[in-house]
Amino acid sequence: AAVQSGEIAALLEKAGIILLEEERTRVEEFLAAPAAEPTEVRWKRLASGRPPKPGPDAPVDWAVRLEDDRTDEDDRADYYQVTRFANVVCGDLLFTLGDPGSGEDGVDVCGNPIPAPPGAAVPVRAGENARYAEDGKTCIADGEGTVLLKNGVISVHAVHRVRGDVDFHAGN
Repeated sequence: AAVQSGEIAALLEKAGIILLEEERTRVEEFLAAPAAEPTEVRWKRLASGRPPKPGPDAPVDWAVRLEDDRTDEDDRADYYQVTRFANVVCGDLLFTLGDPGSGEDGVDVCGNPIPAPPGAAVPVRAGENARYAEDGKTCIADGEGTVLLKNGVISVHAVHRVRGDVDFHAGN
């Protein structure tokens, strides 16, 4: 038996399905199809929700330069370039954490909101000779030496250790 367009519209309304603006045209075209040419429709998406978009992660505003600057604008390495280490003294600012961003809520087919998860706080822990200030967002050096970020832990070491040989990979 053929289903009439009025029956489909009534079923959508009875089910409490709210059409998003971009779906309204698709549904209207489907419902306005000529009844004189019946076709078998096994599956047709008439409505869909919109998934939530998570917020951006908390930004880190680095006060020290941790990356290796031996590459040029074409991303070619210059192993004759001297490697610079970030050296700090007690009380120097290492970084400041920003706030995670809020996401964009989604919506289900009935128009109910789907809460978006906020962005993640950046998991940088304070290690040896580094500490967070009372605000919980500012990390400060508690000693003097070279800054090292490894496995999500920032620390300040008085002695810079080079494992293996000192060669072009360690800097000039």
